[in-house]
Amino acid sequence: MAKFLNKILWATDFSDESLDSLSYAKIFADTFKAKISALHVAPDFSPALYDTAAVIQGELTKRVAAFKSEARIKLEDIQKTRGIVFDIILSEGNASKKIIETAEEIGADLIVMGSKGLSAIEKLFIGSVANHVVRNTSVPLLLTKKGRRKPSMKKILVPTDFSEQEDIERDYAWKLAKGFDSALMFLHVLELHDYEFPPKILDKMMDAVLD
Repeated sequence: MAKFLNKILWATDFSDESLDSLSYAKIFADTFKAKISALHVAPDFSPALYDTAAVIQGELTKRVAAFKSEARIKLEDIQKTRGIVFDIILSEGNASKKIIETAEEIGADLIVMGSKGLSAIEKLFIGSVANHVVRNTSVPLLLTKKGRRKPSMKKILVPTDFSEQEDIERDYAWKLAKGFDSALMFLHVLELHDYEFPPKILDKMMDAVLD
């Protein structure tokens, strides 16, 4: 029988949120005996190189190399200080696209990253990296906020609307709960708005939900 999780991609920009998310990547890796790969995406200056002088092109290329070198040093330091083993992957370009591409290339079973927020105005115009990954990846994704406590998987909440494709989600939740020995709770929200349904109709709706 194939393992549930084999490879975990941890995407980091070294923000507090992304560094805290490593703790979650570790408990998933420890629980399911999975391997972690760390990805950092450096800025991509290539569009700016097309119409620039050779001297400027050379400088921008050096900066990208410097970003990658600095990122490797930081990741190696994280390995030592936190005692977590992971492969290091350094890339450059659009962060959300590279995260999605890398997850597919290495065959990741889970992406773990921090939900680093932008302002409401920034999200309106460009969205966040996390938002782009959520909308475009086919790989299961775990988004975490800046930690205020030690990561825990004691309870798992699964919102449900009884859609056709939901069997996949429920099966995934069951496997997580089994691995972590977690309590599993399903939530269905009945949106009634401001309209008051007659008691008989409410009873029929509840019967339909429970069937």
